[in-house]
Amino acid sequence: MDQIVLSAALRLFSTVGVDSTTIQLVAQRVGASVGSVYSRYESVDDLISGVWDKFLDDSFSELLEEIRTCFNGHDAKAIDLLAARLAKPSVKLNALVEILAVVRRYPISADYIRTRVTEQLKSHVEKSSFPAGLAIPEVSMILGALLLQPVLPRRDQESAAIFLKLLAQAHEGTDYLNHPPVEASPIQIPLPEVNSEDPTKDLFVNAAYQVIARTGFENASANRIARIAGKGFSGVYKEFKSKDEFMEAAALELVLQLFSMVVVPFVGVTKEQYVFQSIRNVRSLNFDDNRLARQLRLECIVAARHHPTIKQSLRKSFLTTAGMLHELIAKHFNMTSQVQIQTADAIWLLLRVNNVGLPLLAANSSYLETIDWTPGSYALHGLITKHGFTVKAQ
Repeated sequence: MDQIVLSAALRLFSTVGVDSTTIQLVAQRVGASVGSVYSRYESVDDLISGVWDKFLDDSFSELLEEIRTCFNGHDAKAIDLLAARLAKPSVKLNALVEILAVVRRYPISADYIRTRVTEQLKSHVEKSSFPAGLAIPEVSMILGALLLQPVLPRRDQESAAIFLKLLAQAHEGTDYLNHPPVEASPIQIPLPEVNSEDPTKDLFVNAAYQVIARTGFENASANRIARIAGKGFSGVYKEFKSKDEFMEAAALELVLQLFSMVVVPFVGVTKEQYVFQSIRNVRSLNFDDNRLARQLRLECIVAARHHPTIKQSLRKSFLTTAGMLHELIAKHFNMTSQVQIQTADAIWLLLRVNNVGLPLLAANSSYLETIDWTPGSYALHGLITKHGFTVKAQ
């Protein structure tokens, strides 16, 4: 019975998401009484721990081993196999990233999973041919790609092979190993703020961001949003038809914020400036004061995975920033050919998945706070230099 219940929970986590899974729904799926499921698992929190222990701990270990096979030995066949898995994630991999994105809100499972993720990451670094500052970004990029895959525009969904080959190129050579650690203090990453011509509406949107970052989209009630906004409950639905509208606005703001953080500041800078800013960004993502901004980024993606209107908004936002990127490289680097644009898009995809995967790992392990990110930042600089994207801006 445990096997049947946990298998049903696994599939529900993968398809409808953790927050939409209930004991009642699990009982319905397995054709059992609610009481018989409750006698084994009193809450979704208990189910998460059970599913992780039964299925996902081994799946995470296998994924880490697959990553090492790809990059430690520059195995082209293994990269192609991993690309296929990223293009069409399995039930287990979908459940894995769904749980990692929201488990902080489930205290029983959170402690157990944080312990296991930390142990697995440390083991991955010990077995890797690369220092932690490059071995952990390997993992964050793959996990970020898995979480983002259903909400990416189609051309990005189909470019996993290009993205992985670029990541493999970042591992080439040894120059990134020959630099002393670079110190860079974190900076504040604010929650997005909407500034329209309607102050009341903006107040509700900004309050919604705070609530969603803490509770998740499914649990962000109108009452909670109104309380944070300091307004009456009825005002929420006077300004908005549904909760989806909050997240549709958040999607654009978050993607524009991401583009402004990881692309715009790096145009035409020196190698030293690039590495410093890159490390500062990573430190900022791991900084506890930026916890809400990190959580909102994850919650926005989780909501988009299960709500078509939010997914559509997020995809439009990615297409908007792709257009901005094409204008930027044409202006500063005179890059307009199809090949150059495709490479730029793949690098932007690589940066996006890393800046989703890092918060995902940071939410589940304090190990990231101890890492020297210098090797990974120099490796990434070498990759973009190889493709001509650090020419001094005009």
